[in-house]
Amino acid sequence: MDLKEYPSLSYNKYKYILVVVDDFSSYVWLGFLKHKSETITVFQRWYAKVFAENIRIKYLRSNRGGEFVNKAFHDLLSKYGITHQTSAPHIHHDQQNGRAERMIQTLNDKSEAMSTTYTSAKWSRRTHDSNFK
Repeated sequence: MDLKEYPSLSYNKYKYILVVVDDFSSYVWLGFLKHKSETITVFQRWYAKVFAENIRIKYLRSNRGGEFVNKAFHDLLSKYGITHQTSAPHIHHDQQNGRAERMIQTLNDKSEAMSTTYTSAKWSRRTHDSNFK
């Protein structure tokens, strides 16, 4: 799981995208955020959705970003029975959270390829569409 910041606001005023990659199936879920502080709320909505689909999460891997390494997020994961695995300190995040990082790059590449279809303010729509094409 990783959070990507975009340089400009989207048409819907989003600034961040939360990318969750299932290591088993390589399925990708996207969550759009206006502020980093919405990370826990977006994660809770995502978890409720996958829980309703009878998917159980045992481990969650992320970098050591402040949005993932804090008491509120730790308490939430404990409540859900999820073990949080974070990257080691002082190691480049691509080496330990590589699947999410690569997926973000793939989504960016696909989104750029679609840029003739959409305006720059619609990066959230391009990214969403590129995940499903």
